[in-house]
This record gives sequence, structure tokens and C-alpha cells, in this order.
Amino acid sequence: MALFRRIIWPLVQLLGAAADTVLDEQFCQNYYTLGGDCSALRSTVRSEVRGKGTPTLELGDPATQPAMVFFHGWPDTSALWANQFAEFCGDNGGYFCVAPSWMDFNPDAPPAEESQLRWSNQVEAFHDVVSDLGLKDITLVIFDFGAIIGYQFLWRYSDIVSRVVALDIGMKVGLPTVPYEGMINDLRQYQQNNINAFLSEDDAAMAANLEIQLRGSSPCDNCSIAPNSTVGVGAKTGWPYRDFVRMDETWTSAFDVPVEQWQFNFVPSFPEDIPLLFLYSSTMFHDKSFRDWIDEREDGLSEHLHMKNTDHWIPVRVPRALNDKMTEWFASTAACKRTSDCTSVKPEKDLAHLAHLGHWSPGVAAQPAALTASIAYGPNAAIDVGKARALSSFGGASIIAVLLLLVAMAVQVTNRLRPADARRPNCSAAKGQDAAGGDEAKGAHANYGSLLSPY
Repeated sequence: MALFRRIIWPLVQLLGAAADTVLDEQFCQNYYTLGGDCSALRSTVRSEVRGKGTPTLELGDPATQPAMVFFHGWPDTSALWANQFAEFCGDNGGYFCVAPSWMDFNPDAPPAEESQLRWSNQVEAFHDVVSDLGLKDITLVIFDFGAIIGYQFLWRYSDIVSRVVALDIGMKVGLPTVPYEGMINDLRQYQQNNINAFLSEDDAAMAANLEIQLRGSSPCDNCSIAPNSTVGVGAKTGWPYRDFVRMDETWTSAFDVPVEQWQFNFVPSFPEDIPLLFLYSSTMFHDKSFRDWIDEREDGLSEHLHMKNTDHWIPVRVPRALNDKMTEWFASTAACKRTSDCTSVKPEKDLAHLAHLGHWSPGVAAQPAALTASIAYGPNAAIDVGKARALSSFGGASIIAVLLLLVAMAVQVTNRLRPADARRPNCSAAKGQDAAGGDEAKGAHANYGSLLSPY
């Protein structure tokens, strides 16, 4: 089976003789919600096999465009990212995009060896895809269980990642829960059902779990996802949840850091020099300590934001809001994706509370001209306090320079007098609200949050 998955099946795909269920039957039908011409978009997306047999969806040129890598979650496929492919990928979007499939989350791929179904092996499989394509300086976009794998991917391969967008699944500051005897009984019911369906190879039980526990809310609720599934997404898709409780070789043993030294519940640490955008639909999907940690980074780049009017599936339910927020954040981090390269613009966070005046964010090119002229807000700014002082000694510009200096100094003094919390970027969003100050999401499937939380 391993030989077939790694050699024969990729060759069949290359010869164009295999079906492409994910792209042909799910991309537009289940995940695309922008209302445009999805058929035209789909015709430009390529279905490939990378690494050691991982199926992918790709758009763009990896040799000439910056890379964006997408990790989906359960119970979805790589087609989840259809709306983001439309916005960011290929000739129109400017990025080369690749969305790899999880092991046993593609109905056309051969089943994985059960011994390979571990989180650590999934991380390596995704890394094989990235290595196969020769990608570096990537923007990593992660969702649901793909976020857990994404945090672990980042921990191992931070040298090839420049920034991270995490959707709806965060972490908890604190030690991990090492698997223990009887742990399955302490999990949420849907998680127990996933594990039991996987162990008993019961496709019908998995389908019932989605309908009863998740109330049929998944965009691909009735899709064929696992290889050889007889009904619905298939029992094989439950394998990631089994790793929560496996004691023969615990998932934490894949790390060379003692669990007593971990900073988070899913990884030992998060790279200090990589900015993070965390967008969430509900506070049920992460611990508040994670948002507090993001606030305390104070790197001028990392932030979190509550997305309103959506359930768990942010990429599908509110694609325009998500794409717009990602575009805005990409602009603010474009000149310094790694925070170690951004020391010169870190003071911009002290002025972020002015963003509501023109609905802009620090570092974005479309800034109010008067503010841009008065002080440096980011890489596109025209002048800062130091430059104003230099100009003040230069004859013809002295009056203008003095005025600029006075304005800049006034702003700085004002900010020093403000409470520390008021100087944090996007402060309204940092308190679990959307950009307009809305309450928690109350969409049609808001109750789903209590079902998926890993805490």
C-alpha cells in the first residue's frame, strides 16, 4: 500500500487517468460562496500529488510568486479554501497557493497505513509538500484541526514561515494534557464518537455523528471524503482525534522538550519573530489566555479579531470579511513579515487607536494624508520624529518641520499619558469584538462552538 501511495498513484494522477472528486465535486458545490464564476476559477486550479503521495490543490507559479500554504481541518477537504483561492492566488491574486490534503481526507487517494496516522507524521507529510515545491518565506493559513497541525508545523519549521493566519482554533497558555487511561471518557461526545467510529471502521456511525452532534452544519456534511467510504465523510477521518488519547506512543513524545517546559497546550513554544493574525468566531474555540498572550507580544503586528455573523467555518460563511481582513493585515506586514525585521516600525502600535478615523490599519498604504504627513505609522509613512528634528535645522523647511515636530511630539506625549491597554493595536478587536464593536456571533450554527472546542 505504501508503494502504491507514494509511486503508482502519483503516476496515475500525472497521466490524467484518475478522478478528482475534491476539485470537481466539492470546490464549487460545497465551499465556494462568493457568488462569482466558480467554474472559471476551478478551471485554473491544478490537482497535483506532492511529497510522498499527498494530493494538493494549487494555483499560481511557485517559481515567481510568494507562497501561501493552507491547512484544512475536520471534516473538510482542501476545497475548503475555494474563496481564498479566488482572492489571493494565481495571476489575479499574486500568490502561489497550495492546499494539501490530510492523510485519508481525499476520496481518490489510497488509504494511508494506520501506523502513519499520527499528528507528527501529518506535519512531516505537509513539510514534504512544501519541500517538493521548494517553498520558503511562506504565509501559513490554518483552520480547525489544521491549526493544531499548523502550530506544530511552525514549531518544527519556523525557518520557512514568515507569518501565520490562524482561524478559530487557538491554544491555551499552559502545559499539555498527556494522554492517560480512560481519557476518551473525558472528551466531548462528538470527539468520543469520532474515535469510536474510526476504531470500529463504521462509516454510518461517523455520518450519524455529523448529523446529530454537529447538527449537519459542516459545508461538506454529505461529501465523500475518506478513501473507500461507504457513506458520508467516512470513519477514517476520525483518526486525528484518536491521537488525543493514544498511550502506546503519546503525541507529546514526538517533541524533544519535556512537557513541564511547554508554554502552550499543543506546542512547546511559538516563534517570537513570526507575527500572528488570529481570527475567531466564538470564544468557545480557544482559551482567553491565548488572546492575552497575543496582546502581550506587543510587536505591532500580531493581533486577534472576533469575526461576527459566522459559525465555525469562517472561510466559507464570511469569505469577503475574511479576505478583506487578511488583505489589510498582509499590507501591514508586507515590509517586515518577521518581527525581527520590524524594529523600525514597532512604534506604530502606539497610534493604532486612531485607525477608526479613516477605517485603516497601521502600515496600510491607503492612510489619511494628514496623518501620514505628521508621523511615521509604518513602512509607507513619510516622516518620523527624528526626520522632523533633522529638517528643523534645514533653512527653507524650518517652519514646516517645526510644525511637524510639534504635532509628532504632541501625539507621543498623549500616548504616554494613555493607559497601557489603550495603546495596544486594534484594541476594540482585542476584547473579543469585531471591528464595529459587535457582540459574539449569533449565526444559525452558533451552538456548534460548544461542540468543537478542544478544551
